[in-house]
Amino acid sequence: MSSPPKRPMTPAYIFFYLLFSSEAWRIAAGFAAAVLVTPYLLPGGLSTFGRALMYLMVGVVGYTLLGMPSRRIAAWWKKTILGSSKR
Repeated sequence: MSSPPKRPMTPAYIFFYLLFSSEAWRIAAGFAAAVLVTPYLLPGGLSTFGRALMYLMVGVVGYTLLGMPSRRIAAWWKKTILGSSKR
């Protein structure tokens, strides 16, 4: 029994894979939180390592907080683009 052929890795395939992936949304939210929120939270006098660690911590918190909403976002995109799965 042979397995079905794999889909070619085209830019469109990668785009829609990321669009429908809840993990991609969580990573994007963590990155956005780190970039947008961390500058307001940084105390003065931190070393470069301290600043990097603060950005990392805020990014991880953003990633963690978007767990459930990211699944809903991905499901909404699937429903909007692919339509209802009930046929």
